[in-house]
Amino acid sequence: MRLFFISLIIALAVLSPEIAELQNWDMPGWALTVLRAPHAGLGYMTVFFHELGHTVAMYSFGIPAVPVFNFADGGGFAKPLMDRTWILQGAVYIGVLYFCWQLFLDYRFSWIVLVAALVAAHLYFSFNDRHEWVINFMGNGGAVLVGCYCIWRAACGQTYSEHSPVAEKYINMIFGLYAVANGGLLSYSLYANDLAREIYNAGIGGHIANDFTVIADRLDTRIENVALFFGGYIALCILATAAAIVIYRRDHAADIQLKT
Repeated sequence: MRLFFISLIIALAVLSPEIAELQNWDMPGWALTVLRAPHAGLGYMTVFFHELGHTVAMYSFGIPAVPVFNFADGGGFAKPLMDRTWILQGAVYIGVLYFCWQLFLDYRFSWIVLVAALVAAHLYFSFNDRHEWVINFMGNGGAVLVGCYCIWRAACGQTYSEHSPVAEKYINMIFGLYAVANGGLLSYSLYANDLAREIYNAGIGGHIANDFTVIADRLDTRIENVALFFGGYIALCILATAAAIVIYRRDHAADIQLKT
């Protein structure tokens, strides 16, 4: 628990300039100076996984792409390399089928049901232009997923480093909590703050539309509804991560004890 609470304090401290701006609070200049470097570092990491989320989603729907970053304006985009091809999407499904076969050999039938449900949802979004909704959503959605994965790794003692495993766990937990909290702050600000919505709808650098603005336009709905859905998505990811941590720590209690 010490790992979690110390990391949570650090993550919220780094995020505090954005919270203060949203709530129109004044922060001391020294605090902003101290927090500038870690805020930029964690922010750039979040942008990286944001664009990677778009890119992975595009590949899953048969669109080869590469992430392109525009840190000067605070974002980027996933650049398609060619038109959509069902050959690539078919290859993705073949890979999923192989993964399910491995799960079957390990008698993990509940996981097969979960994967099958995800594939069915993916197929639904594969037709017409619905896949573009998922691609737009999985920027912010992907960053939250990576954040939850980092939290899981830290909480379950999963490390690659043999020399500084404690530092690696703190890095994972701090970034994971920052990424999830940053997503939650975005959801709240777009739902509850008129000025935040106006700034967000203005786009990146004034010329690249933000993801939730695009989704709201495509669905002909208010951006508050998209923000509310994103908040529910974050809550679901948090619950799934907590459940995964509990299950893993229960099944590997002896191994975790040896590492601590």
